[in-house]
Amino acid sequence: YNLVVVPPDMTNFRKQTLPVLEQYLAGGGEVLALAPAAESVDGRPSDAVRQLRQKYAAQWHEVNGLEGLLAEVRKRLPPRIEFAAPAPSGIGFSERTFANGDRWVMLANTGLQRYRTQAVVAGGAVEEWDSVSGKMTAAAFEPAGGGRVKVDVDLAPAGSVVLFVKKTGQPGRPAGGQFARLETGSWQAKADTANVLVLDYCDYKVNGVERKDANTWAANWDIWQRHGFERPAWDNAVQFKKRVFDRNRFGKDSGFEAVYRFEVSDAAALKGLELAVEAPELYRVTLNGKAVDFTAAKRWLDPHLKSAAVERLAQPGWNEVKIAAAPFDVKMELENIYLRGNFTVESAGRGFRVGAPRVLEFGAWRRQGYPFYGDAVTYSASVDVPAGSSQVKVELPEWTGSVAVVLVDGKPAATLGWQPYESVMPVSPGKHEIGVRIVSTPRNVMGPFHNPTKPRMRAWPAAWAEFPAHQPEGAAYDLLDYGLTAAPMVSVAK
Repeated sequence: YNLVVVPPDMTNFRKQTLPVLEQYLAGGGEVLALAPAAESVDGRPSDAVRQLRQKYAAQWHEVNGLEGLLAEVRKRLPPRIEFAAPAPSGIGFSERTFANGDRWVMLANTGLQRYRTQAVVAGGAVEEWDSVSGKMTAAAFEPAGGGRVKVDVDLAPAGSVVLFVKKTGQPGRPAGGQFARLETGSWQAKADTANVLVLDYCDYKVNGVERKDANTWAANWDIWQRHGFERPAWDNAVQFKKRVFDRNRFGKDSGFEAVYRFEVSDAAALKGLELAVEAPELYRVTLNGKAVDFTAAKRWLDPHLKSAAVERLAQPGWNEVKIAAAPFDVKMELENIYLRGNFTVESAGRGFRVGAPRVLEFGAWRRQGYPFYGDAVTYSASVDVPAGSSQVKVELPEWTGSVAVVLVDGKPAATLGWQPYESVMPVSPGKHEIGVRIVSTPRNVMGPFHNPTKPRMRAWPAAWAEFPAHQPEGAAYDLLDYGLTAAPMVSVAK
């Protein structure tokens, strides 16, 4: 060690530490102590540490506080890294040194502000190691004199960088390549999959009791309780052996009926319309009195959630989906059902209505008729890369989603999940298509939609257990904004 620091409140040493520490002091090492000499060794009273301090009093220095410690350290050791700009609070530093003198230098930004500067480290060459892709590339560095190099550091909020500093190596690439703005064609937006309307209120009948305009969560609990269960067997619960299935003996008069209603304001919304129901094979499902055929239905989101074509069964105006179950079966659960297709979703006095399709633009999808959409939207534009350029940079100034995928000519070129929301990609001169796919989350499909605490970044079973007794207006649903809200910035390397 070059220097040993005794931390504050260190009142005990291990017995094995003392001979090693004495050997270090005998070799001329120094100790900076933020605490008086410890009075215990292995948890027992001992003056061994005090005697060691007295024996090497000229090398054992007591310092007052962290500022004093920093001043004393700087007198004795050169900094292992220096920054051109003062580092804000929240910048973390760690390093690992190899036997040959090479080392890893790891920097992290735990703050909310971007930190861009240059760092000076001892060494002859620097590589940047990408912890996501595993790529190792020459970093932008230049000689700083005295066996040191100066390297660019760019730490986005919550960002990090891993530098591999070598004792010797070839000169690095010139620091700071410059980019010039590149004009694009008009941006076009297209949803990757069908739009969605969630139907989460219904009328239902069970055991001679009829309820109107009930949330499906409440209806499901009532149905199970009226069939002799304390609660739904699969809702936040575990079956012991086959105790639930052993009760699966219900008469032909058991079961329930549930009716969901939706309004279509424009006939154009009916083209390609589909209805998605969980485990439809357990029920008799009709739309406007006609059976819905799920034999050719396709899986959607879940193996048991099937989406079937209903374009020929639906109609402009009001529509009625009926789910009939008889006899009751413990595999049944009354859940939300879903409309899927090329339409928009319009807020109404109670819930929502289905409207005519429209072209998506920049902005939140929720405000463009896609409030329940839980997939991705791809924005694309043409560019003409000039001769002599071989790199394109794409920057996303404003967007909301889980990740963004940058595409070049339809092929994924970069994935952006944290700041900086930009990527540099190789291209050849000529015409190309630049795309940005914004990926949302299942939150707006699955909810919760009505919890008064409006939970964010988390959800738990009880979060779905709070809702208005009757369906509120669409504007009252708790839905998140996803989308690309400003045009991407595209530039080319000069």
